[in-house]
Amino acid sequence: MDSNKNNKKIAELTMLLKSVAASFNTLFQTPVDTTLELKQFDHNEPFSLVKRMLQQISSELLALSDSGEFQNISSRALAEQADSVDYLNALIANHGNATFAEIVTVAVLDIMTAGRLFEIDDDMDIKDDALLQFQLKHARIVAKDGTKLLRLYFKFLSTIDTSRSGKIRPEATAFLKETSLLHQENTSISLGKKLREKALESDSFKTSRVFRCLDGEFIPAEIAEIRPTSKFFGYSDTRRLFKDYFSKFSTKNENFPLLITSLPGLGKTHMTISHALSFDNLALILPEPEDIERPLEKIIRNLSQRKNRKFVLFFDDIDTRKVNWYYFRTFIGGSYMLPSNICIVIASNLNFPANISSRGRGFSFPIFDEIVCQQMVGDFLHHMGMSHPPSSLVSVIAADYVEQFAQHAFEELSPRTLVRYLERYNQDMKKRTKMLELSRGEVITKPDAQIFFETNQKVKERLLAF
Repeated sequence: MDSNKNNKKIAELTMLLKSVAASFNTLFQTPVDTTLELKQFDHNEPFSLVKRMLQQISSELLALSDSGEFQNISSRALAEQADSVDYLNALIANHGNATFAEIVTVAVLDIMTAGRLFEIDDDMDIKDDALLQFQLKHARIVAKDGTKLLRLYFKFLSTIDTSRSGKIRPEATAFLKETSLLHQENTSISLGKKLREKALESDSFKTSRVFRCLDGEFIPAEIAEIRPTSKFFGYSDTRRLFKDYFSKFSTKNENFPLLITSLPGLGKTHMTISHALSFDNLALILPEPEDIERPLEKIIRNLSQRKNRKFVLFFDDIDTRKVNWYYFRTFIGGSYMLPSNICIVIASNLNFPANISSRGRGFSFPIFDEIVCQQMVGDFLHHMGMSHPPSSLVSVIAADYVEQFAQHAFEELSPRTLVRYLERYNQDMKKRTKMLELSRGEVITKPDAQIFFETNQKVKERLLAF
């Protein structure tokens, strides 16, 4: 073994490692107390392994420089402590569909997106933005010099300890190829545009407009068919409020929280989803109800980084009596300013506490009674092409719906079941003919107001008893 040659190689690798580690820390880590911890960004999962691998390489190089040989490291071959090869193998096993440099590129795009990547013009060269240029410089060091470091180090390892180098997975050669955007030299073609295109390709939010939020991860979601806003009937003031709220958030960044209250079945969930999705630049995030009692930093931080998108964070079916509102009070109207690309909507069957309702725009749905029922029927008939629906026809249709509820054809007396009744009515020509004939009779039936009153009272009692 040529000790002078090896010492020279160790010194070379150590200098390369210091450069890579410094840029790695600059881009991907943040100080917490007296230590450095990985930043939170979309594709940070591989970097806990990268961090440990770099730390282990540093430890191994230090041992080599101290001892001049690999004896004290190779003797740990059967020990429980992981070595640099173990971390490389784990990285390849978990993320080997991309090269090391490509993994770095995707992560860097997340970091740059959190900055101003989507705010620069398409024809603006990245050199004209100091922050992006700074990030790009360190990104290239991690990608290019990091790839070089790993390739040279594990090649050097094969000349010193074949028992450990023999553990390296066969995919390592492909994993350490120089294939990424960060390996390309800057040209007259706007690198800013290239980076934006690459970021959009890897943007998880382009796959859907509705996402579940589970443990801080955003997962594209399929939701039941939601009626378009044009097919909500009655409740004209309510629909106007929803349209106005989401329009102002979509176009003017007004994001005061919307706090919705109503009895079950009046449409607060469907109306929220329908109106939010009626604006093309809004995406809907559906956290778990219990998330409102947890720190909101991670969810808000991840969404706020996507400055090219706007998000409606919709907490549905919240029991306002049982919620610990500490974190909500902290983030909304407390010490934290909600980012302008995020709004929060909370829906509940119960009233909000006073110290919560003061932090948002409260709205209570009008009670569903015989008057609202007839307004919905009249609005439906107008939507179906009847310019001036006769009040007698509206009355007999509403009365028939209430009668069917009384005969247990529907599980509840609500706008939700009235819409189902009207859909059946529209498809049943015999029913439509019958209702029209009844509306022309001498006696016009009306919906029973007492049934509405008694039913609503029972629903309120069940809610309070729950």
